[in-house]
Amino acid sequence: MNVARLSEIENVMKTGIKNKHISGCNCLVFKDNKEIAYFENGYRDIENKIPFTRNTICRLFSMTKPITAVATMILVEKGILDLYQNIGDFIPEFYNLSVCKNGKVEKCYRPILIKDLLNMTSGYSYGGENDESEKEISKLLYCFLNDNVANENNFSTLDLAKKLASFPLSFEPGTNYQYGLSADILGAVIEVASGMKFSEFLKKNIFEPLGMNDTDFYVPEEKQNRLAKVYEIKDGDLNKAEYCNLGIQNKMILKPAFESGGAGLNSTIDDYVKFCLMLVNKGVYDGKRILQEKTVEFLTDARLSENLQKLIKRAKKVGIVSRAMVEQACEMDGLSAEEAEDALVRISEIGVNIKEEYDEGEELSIGDDEEEENHSFRRSESEDEDDDSDIDIKHSDNSIAMQEFLSSHQ
Repeated sequence: MNVARLSEIENVMKTGIKNKHISGCNCLVFKDNKEIAYFENGYRDIENKIPFTRNTICRLFSMTKPITAVATMILVEKGILDLYQNIGDFIPEFYNLSVCKNGKVEKCYRPILIKDLLNMTSGYSYGGENDESEKEISKLLYCFLNDNVANENNFSTLDLAKKLASFPLSFEPGTNYQYGLSADILGAVIEVASGMKFSEFLKKNIFEPLGMNDTDFYVPEEKQNRLAKVYEIKDGDLNKAEYCNLGIQNKMILKPAFESGGAGLNSTIDDYVKFCLMLVNKGVYDGKRILQEKTVEFLTDARLSENLQKLIKRAKKVGIVSRAMVEQACEMDGLSAEEAEDALVRISEIGVNIKEEYDEGEELSIGDDEEEENHSFRRSESEDEDDDSDIDIKHSDNSIAMQEFLSSHQ
């Protein structure tokens, strides 16, 4: 690593502040478990000219999600959670789920499993207008919940999960990927499974062992002067934002009833780097082991449906794919017939035409170059091998991966 070039990071930070894209920020770089650079610039409070310093407390928002994932795997190691377990076993409201399909709401053929929440394949989004599920979530998340945390503050983590269970899903669990409220549901599952409030479980099993003393779901009065203010860009300038967002308090001064596993924590850069180093070092930091090495490897391994992904990537380029090709790719990835049908629906929704028969033409490889002779489908000559566009159809880990995980803990 060219350490001298790290100073360019500070130039980027200064540019962002000068152009009023952000009010302030800091950056910490570690290599081989040693700090090699730290930069800070701007203000955490523009109005009072308080600099953005190393002990500034920031809202983690989605950087909360990895902590929730680690908490889940702690319970998996203890045998309290099973990745293939129906979440209805912990929150019975999830036993009877519905799903949006072709403009209608139908009964789900498959439950949401713990692994679906980890993989963001549960069917829950962050809201929108595409289907009934997204519309209901938008009303809950951006209207009711924001108002509740700012006033009554009595809608709990478990309350949110139970309410979501009454909404239809955007797709059958395990057949697609959608960034959304999955980690928030995990927080509720962890509460029920552990018998502890989510924040208390995190404190006992992660924060205290790692010495993350400034990480929590709220900021007590004595630390409020260290909390960074929230700003938004309006008319080319930074203006203080004083509203709640995603069910997270703006001032974060009250202990919240809703402890968001997807966005609710706040922390400092030195606290969070301890968590990061724990993962980098396969579950251990400063002599304190949080997860077993094999668990960290399993947690950070790929969870995509490989062959189907590669097929879709190429099909999007030529705009057409045959039903048989999709079904064969799904079979190779261990997906069920029902999941293959849902995949076909999703493929058609992204503008790819589905043909019932193979086209005459040369073979379409869905493997890496060295695997092409083993995994092939027919393709059009116009197919572009260099396409790197995003893909929507995703699938979680298979039984072989789970067996390997379980065998490593026997």
